[in-house]
Amino acid sequence: MKSYISSCADSGSGSETVSKCEPGTEKVERVTRRRMAANSRERKRMQGLNTAFDRLRKVVPQWGQDKKLSKYETLQMALS
Repeated sequence: MKSYISSCADSGSGSETVSKCEPGTEKVERVTRRRMAANSRERKRMQGLNTAFDRLRKVVPQWGQDKKLSKYETLQMALS
């Protein structure tokens, strides 16, 4: 994951210094949440694709192989 560095500026005078770092932190959290959501969607997409390949493997001939056909082999058998 990329590292985000925010520049923090302090405003105010004396002991009442207010840090403006929160917007940068919120941005990092928002980016992290978006990335996690995207990863979750991609996992679901790949699970659906793998399920479809498993269903296709059940209807294409295997020619006596003991091992599971690869995705490429499955597509080749489906086309022939």
